Amino acid sequence: GICRECRSFFKTADKDKVSKPLIDSISSGVQRILLEPDSDPLLICTPAKQEVSYALETPGSLYQPLSSSDSEKTVRGTRSSRDKLNKFLASRDISPVRSQLKMLWDMASDRTQRFHIRKAKQVVDAALGEIAPQDTEKLWISLVQSKVAAQQTSDEAIDFKLADALPECYKNAGHWGSRRQILSIMADKMDFETLQNWLLGLTRYRFNIARHHRILHG
Repeated sequence: GICRECRSFFKTADKDKVSKPLIDSISSGVQRILLEPDSDPLLICTPAKQEVSYALETPGSLYQPLSSSDSEKTVRGTRSSRDKLNKFLASRDISPVRSQLKMLWDMASDRTQRFHIRKAKQVVDAALGEIAPQDTEKLWISLVQSKVAAQQTSDEAIDFKLADALPECYKNAGHWGSRRQILSIMADKMDFETLQNWLLGLTRYRFNIARHHRILHG
């Protein structure tokens, strides 16, 4: 019910001094409290609550939303390529490639190397079978030979550059000790007649001395 103070107020209120709207407002508020037990009396006589939100981000914040990195894209691309390879291997009844070598070949153990060699042979044989199903072995031999030939061509190009540079070093050397050492390198790769074309005035004696120096000192 109404408290004792409120009841006394309504009884003793001077209607000439207290306006009717004020009495009606207070009365309606009290009635609402009585009819709505769950309501909060403070909300009736206090200003509306103001919600204050605190932004997590401040102006000029350095925070950047996380996005896919280049490494993640690379991993997805690698998995996609491996999935396609494994589908091809499955069509040839070959077990899939489940792992990749994560280190340098020379650092891998013998067991790891044997595993990857065996898997690589299966993959290469399957690919060659698609390219030349009637003669995969000859295709493989030709492929290896072409690789060796390419390496030899590369080595010959390096030797040619070396042979082109050494004569200049020989001519610019200040004393015979340096010349003999340079000549010993060239004499190990060329015969006397060939070296004469590179070094005009070269004698057989100096050529033999250079070769002897190579044998003794390497």
